[in-house]
Amino acid sequence: MALDKEPVFHLLALSKKVIGSREGYVESRDIMPLMPSDWAQGTFVGRADFGEGPSPILVLRGELIDMSGVVPTVSALVEAGDFSGAGGVRLGAFDAAAVNLLSPVDLQCVKACGVTFATSAIERVIEERARGDWSAAAAIRERLEARIGGQIRSVVPGSDSAAQLKAALIEDGLWSQYLEVAIGPDAEVFTKS
Repeated sequence: MALDKEPVFHLLALSKKVIGSREGYVESRDIMPLMPSDWAQGTFVGRADFGEGPSPILVLRGELIDMSGVVPTVSALVEAGDFSGAGGVRLGAFDAAAVNLLSPVDLQCVKACGVTFATSAIERVIEERARGDWSAAAAIRERLEARIGGQIRSVVPGSDSAAQLKAALIEDGLWSQYLEVAIGPDAEVFTKS
């Protein structure tokens, strides 16, 4: 896609399900508070079910356009790079409550990148050792917290408390190389597709 084209954004919605937001959860039909304030001037790509299966859609300057007669998938729409709505069926003003929105991801590959979070890595090791027994997990957690003088959740990777936690985990036979990338001084950046 050429850089001189208008930016395209995916609609944030799932049909008849709940989606997360920083403020909590919202019903899929209540996505308007999540949309940018100037959404009616933008271009959005999405998918909707009009009763015959998923259809790629555009919301172009506030107007809903069914693109299923032009391309079969959102992936094909993005690949084509034409977000003008040409050839699509114009359905009128976009009303999220009146459209059965689906996740915009169909055949495209989604890639994520991030760091291994210290707390979740430590909790994974504790849960594996406890073998699903919540009281055993609580006891392990309590023992480790007593030895480092604070909460496991407050450990900052690469800090003195992280080094103390590593020593305690090694002593208790809980250390895993997996943890080095989570609480060590050099965080691991991972990517997944």
